[in-house]
Amino acid sequence: NNLQCMSQILRHRLRGISAGIRGALGLIEEEAASTLPPGLLEYFPLMIRECDALQEVANRLSLFFDQPPPAEPISADALTQRVLNGIAGRFPTVELRATGACELSVTGWMELALRELLVNACEASPNRSAQVHLRRDQDQVVWTVSDFGSGPDKTRPGDPFAPFYTTRPRQLGLGLPIARRLSERAGGHCAASTAWPTGAAWSIDLSCPVFDLSCPNGMR
Repeated sequence: NNLQCMSQILRHRLRGISAGIRGALGLIEEEAASTLPPGLLEYFPLMIRECDALQEVANRLSLFFDQPPPAEPISADALTQRVLNGIAGRFPTVELRATGACELSVTGWMELALRELLVNACEASPNRSAQVHLRRDQDQVVWTVSDFGSGPDKTRPGDPFAPFYTTRPRQLGLGLPIARRLSERAGGHCAASTAWPTGAAWSIDLSCPVFDLSCPNGMR
């Protein structure tokens, strides 16, 4: 569709701009570093980080608009732990808790989806804590992620699962939409939870079917 086509053009331009700036910075640093004032050189890492940010925008747009690449099945327990380990390094000041268990296999796509939800929870948590609860519900594996906050600002209209909806500066507003898109492509769902055993005000259920090795596409 038109939106996907526009996204492809935008991603191509973002990657090209980022690569061009990075290349120019490398040449300047290599050829003129000895003549530039030390205070000016301190800006080079900042400019490189901004180039990386452009690449990250392009990568996140790809996650939302493109079909995810094939992924090997993995146990839900192992997938959850792998995501938690990665998130802990990125948010060292946030207390991460995991409850529940499920050894059944799921598609590896859910690693990306769960990571998006946990990053969103860590960024939004008012008390610097987040939790994920893993369980099986019939033929579905379900993760419930909570940031123990009050959820989106009710005074601001909009669907938090809509692409590009965000209330935070410098955020793209694609975390929740990416998680929903990936779960739906896997045959599951992603939505605000209607029940949470600990009474948290804002939590999200993420699910996908159990991966069945006897089926051609792995999905029951």
